[in-house]
Amino acid sequence: MTTPALPPWPSPAAFIQRLDVRPSRGLSQNFLTDQGLAARLAGDVDLPSPMTPVVEIGPGTGALTWHLARRTEHLVALELDSVLAAALADWFSALPHVSIRQADALEADFDALAAELGGPFMVAGNLPYGISTPLLTRLARFHRAVAGFHILLQREVVQKMTLAPGDRHGTPLGILLTRVYQLSAGLRVPAGVFLPPPEVESQVLVGTRRAAPLFEADDCRLLTLVSQAFARRRKMLAANLSPLFGGREKVLDALAQADISAQSRAEELTMEQWARLYLHC
Repeated sequence: MTTPALPPWPSPAAFIQRLDVRPSRGLSQNFLTDQGLAARLAGDVDLPSPMTPVVEIGPGTGALTWHLARRTEHLVALELDSVLAAALADWFSALPHVSIRQADALEADFDALAAELGGPFMVAGNLPYGISTPLLTRLARFHRAVAGFHILLQREVVQKMTLAPGDRHGTPLGILLTRVYQLSAGLRVPAGVFLPPPEVESQVLVGTRRAAPLFEADDCRLLTLVSQAFARRRKMLAANLSPLFGGREKVLDALAQADISAQSRAEELTMEQWARLYLHC
């Protein structure tokens, strides 16, 4: 792909000063300042080909956007901050394959976006910490539109997401994602490369969509089941799931049919057990 004929991207500090704005705590803005690291992060995104569309979440000052634009022939960047979105749209206006949109990624219709882009897309970005959980939940729900993701998150979140199902520190979201994606931890990133520096270390979470989900399920129904199962971690499945199944006797019967001990807790179940439980819920 031909390198875009654009001048070097200004430093985040210079960009912010020119716009007379400051990073917003309310929007969880921590701007990436290291261009070498931005280039590495963009280069690590596993694109099957330059034709694979990329959707960047929260481009901020455009450090990562610049390098992603050099890798793909169709890049859409969703930025909630209207001032930054307008500035980025102006800067990248010379590149017809880059679309900067003032939009909330938590409200965007990913299925419609995939249809517009001609197929599933990769998600990339330095994700605002404040939207980590809801955005990951959307990636699990819209997995038909999302071919995979390469996103920078709080390292603690990445560690939890990459635990094997059945680990006592596992999470409902980790179960939902693992059904559809192979999850792995990528590059660790120190706090000092951000403006302002966050109080925690960051790390890339890589999600590679499986050829087929580990088991078929209605996404909303599975989300309800898993969330209810984890509602009170110290409680056994029978207690947590009783309201969902319509009573203790019914949930005990479902657990027996699924060959799951009534003494089990949600954090102990393997993916095979989740599949059996879902079939009997």
